[in-house]
Amino acid sequence: MLIVKEEGKRKQIEKQLEDRLRFEKMLTVISTQFINISIDRLDNEIKAAQQQICECLGLDVCALWQFSPERPSNLVLTHVYVPPDFPVKIPESLNADESFPWSLEMMMKKEPVVLSRITDAPPAAARDKEGWKHFGLKSVLTYPLYSGDGPSYGALNFNVLKEERDWPEELINGLQIVSQVFASALNRKFIEGNLRESEKRLRDIIFSMADWVWEVDENGVYTYSSTKGLELFGHVVGKTPFDFMPPDEAKRVAGIFSEIAANKGPIKELENWNIRKDGERICLLTNGVPILDKEGNLKGYRGVDKDITRHKQAEIALRKSEERYRGVVETQSEMICRFLPDTTLLFVNEAYMRYYGGSKEDLIGNKFLSHVPMELHGDILRYFASFGPGSPILTSQREAVLPDGERRWQEWTDRAFFDESGKLAGFQSVGRDITERKKAEETLRKSETALRNSKKDLHRLAGRLIFAQEEELCRLSRELHDDLTQRLAVLAIEAGKLEQGLSKIPELSRETLQTISGMKDQLIKVSEDVHNISRQIHPTILDDLGLVRAIESECAALMRRENIEIIFSKEDVPAAIGKDIGLCLYRVLQESLKNVITHSRARICRIFLKGADDNICLTVTDDGVGFDPVEVRHKPGLGLSSMRERVQLARGDFSIKSQPGKGTVINVRVPLAGSGA
Repeated sequence: MLIVKEEGKRKQIEKQLEDRLRFEKMLTVISTQFINISIDRLDNEIKAAQQQICECLGLDVCALWQFSPERPSNLVLTHVYVPPDFPVKIPESLNADESFPWSLEMMMKKEPVVLSRITDAPPAAARDKEGWKHFGLKSVLTYPLYSGDGPSYGALNFNVLKEERDWPEELINGLQIVSQVFASALNRKFIEGNLRESEKRLRDIIFSMADWVWEVDENGVYTYSSTKGLELFGHVVGKTPFDFMPPDEAKRVAGIFSEIAANKGPIKELENWNIRKDGERICLLTNGVPILDKEGNLKGYRGVDKDITRHKQAEIALRKSEERYRGVVETQSEMICRFLPDTTLLFVNEAYMRYYGGSKEDLIGNKFLSHVPMELHGDILRYFASFGPGSPILTSQREAVLPDGERRWQEWTDRAFFDESGKLAGFQSVGRDITERKKAEETLRKSETALRNSKKDLHRLAGRLIFAQEEELCRLSRELHDDLTQRLAVLAIEAGKLEQGLSKIPELSRETLQTISGMKDQLIKVSEDVHNISRQIHPTILDDLGLVRAIESECAALMRRENIEIIFSKEDVPAAIGKDIGLCLYRVLQESLKNVITHSRARICRIFLKGADDNICLTVTDDGVGFDPVEVRHKPGLGLSSMRERVQLARGDFSIKSQPGKGTVINVRVPLAGSGA
């Protein structure tokens, strides 16, 4: 037994040594392969090394983060390895100051974060713990990335998700080497990138400076020309600049050059028009310095010409555009002005002057606040102070005072301009008089108020009409039930007695007895019909036994008369339901069932009554032919308007859903505290 244990221990030690040897070999390979690696291959090699390390050590995540140049506290994920089945999406960037402030502080100190268990983190890492738990991390190992004495510019993370693991010292030291290798390689990439960019900028500068480099002697004859001169004008040496200019331009520039040469001064920003060898006119900007001998005698000039044709063409186009703009501005019917933040006017167009009856001299230099009622000055200044780079354009309406004292309404679209430091520099505004529109809006507002009041009056009138209708129906129902039904019943009884008495007379014919019997049956049927009509007009069962029994009675009576199955169910229906609410729901049900029988051709109708919180809900569903609610909204026949009006009077909600061929669903919700008709 002891031999077996020793053998297992020996194999365990051998495996640890083998793993350590493999890890050290991997470190050696990684350290050497980054020595002279091309920066074009660096990113791929880092990612390959991350995968190699994770697979070798059984780690789940290796992420390399670098600080964003735009936002120093933001870490950007630049290199990462996770297994294909990794359960959590790693963000492309995160705010370290918000999510991992303690780890950020450790990075700034160039100290690693070594946690075999998240719970081992100090109290200062409370927010970091939340982040680690969010990503499901069990163990964390983070190294700051830095080069020499420079600040930390990122972090290299090694993380485990499946189970906690210890970080042996040799593993910590080995991965520290990896972080230093990555940091050195990235630093070299950064330096070489900057060097390439500097070289590119230098080439660009040299190229731009070499647009046309030239030298002339004291007589203005070219003694040297770069290849750009050959491209522009062909053979240049031995000729003068004036040979490539139109006659008038040559005369103008020759006079300027003679004066400059007489004073041995430099040529500064001299614009001149030339004719290229293909016949196209171009504008050159000439700069040159005098060439003097030891005695100070002028021997010529050395300089550079830059082609600014596009710039000049743009200037000409801009000048023409400004002229057109001024023409448009001055002929606009809308007012246009420019002013400082304190409302001092800098520019006004003709429409502005016409509106206020003043000249430019009267208006420019004065504050337009003088045209605004005094009580609005503070609001106006606060409005213009609210502009910022994020909201440079706003529209507002304000009152103005004309020179004759008349108050008018205006609408202005104001655009703010800011200087290079972001400070508010001024405004340009376009305005129009909207006094008539405001008056029309006020008239419309009054009309809408009157319309709303009319609708309220109609609503109240409809309520009174429905109430009066129900009262009249109740009266008529009582008369039918108490008078006519009773009288018919008496006649039926008398007819029955007559039938019995006549049946004892032998000589009376059988046909006569049958006639009298038929009259009795008809009286009974008419009495029943009158009773049903009385119940339809006003269901006394609703008053006596409540809504549920009234619905059950209505469904039973309908199934006796019609070939349809009606399924009624209820849930949590309160025992006490107000008379008005019960009558409202009963009338809606009656109208719904009438539509089912008359229009839907349904085989099954389902009725569901439910109490919910402080409401009671009724749903009527059928499997009939359905209809398009939009088409029948304004058509009579379905009683939808009366149903909706009754529900609204009870302060409830009414909705109907239907499609051709897919049946109909009516939903009603009425508050138990609602007010009926």
